[in-house]
Amino acid sequence: MTVADLKQHLADLARFLEASGGAKVAKDLATAADGLTPFAGQSLAEFARLLALAHEYHTTGKLTPPPKPPRAAKPTKAKVDPAEAAAAVRQLYDRAGDLALTMEQIDADLGRLSGLNKNGLLAVCERMGLAGMKAKEVDAIRAAVRQKILDRRSAAQREQMIHSPSPPDAPSPAS
Repeated sequence: MTVADLKQHLADLARFLEASGGAKVAKDLATAADGLTPFAGQSLAEFARLLALAHEYHTTGKLTPPPKPPRAAKPTKAKVDPAEAAAAVRQLYDRAGDLALTMEQIDADLGRLSGLNKNGLLAVCERMGLAGMKAKEVDAIRAAVRQKILDRRSAAQREQMIHSPSPPDAPSPAS
């Protein structure tokens, strides 16, 4: 229910009272209904809060400032041990030749890198055998680690394509 609904009920009640001989009360209700026009879009709860503020100001001459909303807690990055992350990424690299390992699994495992600072990423690079990373930015280091793993996966895919027998229906490349 909104203040507009309340206004309509008061106006209807004023008309009823006018018709039944209560002109003075009807006039007061009509005036009250007209006074609600600026607040028509508010809910009754919002309007009640406004009336409470008006009453406070009327009785004390000042308003209490509304309480400050609580600050949203900053999301804290989980602390990641660089040695554990380096070991996990190295294991991922070692498994990257297994074509059963999906890209989703690779990206999920590489998500561990997001919790590392530059020094932690450099420890991962050292474990992976990636040199020359100290001058690079954090995002470039992460991309280099990912690329090294994807290169290993691509090599395994190429090797499988080379060593897999051709389907019997397929023409040979020499024909």
